[in-house]
Amino acid sequence: MTGARSLSLSWHLRSPLQGRSYCAGRSLPDWLKEVRSLRGSVLFDNGRRRNFRTEEGLLFDADPIDLYAYHILAYDEMRLVGCVRIYPLISNGFSCVTEQILGGKTFSELLYRLGAQRTETVEIGRWIVHPAYRASGRPAVQLAAASAALAITLENGSLVQRGIVVCSAGTGDGQDLMLARIGLAEVPTTGPIKCDEFQDHVRVMYCSNTQQLNPRFLRIMDEMAKTIGITRRFVKFDHLFRQKIEAK
Repeated sequence: MTGARSLSLSWHLRSPLQGRSYCAGRSLPDWLKEVRSLRGSVLFDNGRRRNFRTEEGLLFDADPIDLYAYHILAYDEMRLVGCVRIYPLISNGFSCVTEQILGGKTFSELLYRLGAQRTETVEIGRWIVHPAYRASGRPAVQLAAASAALAITLENGSLVQRGIVVCSAGTGDGQDLMLARIGLAEVPTTGPIKCDEFQDHVRVMYCSNTQQLNPRFLRIMDEMAKTIGITRRFVKFDHLFRQKIEAK
């Protein structure tokens, strides 16, 4: 874990947990419980998405992908106010959200059309900002920039040549429009897709070349890479971690 301060928010990068041991019943760390609680409260949206309220009445978003993903977290002092998840796909891992929405066959065909392999694909998702911190739009952009910087780092700079980042962005709150302004493109042949889980229509968007991104956004990516402490040492650790997971 690394941490730093940017403006009034502090930023933290969390590496994947050892999925098998946590799935076996090991207690989750407090930071992930906070992430799932924030996501649940925002996604519930005053009852619009009832599936994010548990039988006990708690607002919570539990997803097994969390254990195999990186998380970038934004805090205002001790309060978690934003989060985003970065999930590098592996051969036999959980389906990413985009794959769940499209279906396995369509998702594989999509990657083929875009010239990417599954193991060269990173999904950025669960991009959440507390409503009280949305007015300026800056935390949302910083989260997007930090996640993009990390996604490129995970491929050790190869995103420009062969890797790809995919996102399933909701249209109801304008996430798709923000990503379009950043420079992501909508995947070919798929319009907005109705998603019952999120009670929204989502657009599947992607980036296969950093040159398509907005120059201002690229500058923020560079700033956020430094803020969350992305280093060559981190990339080496990540490579070894992914080899270990792939071998299981």
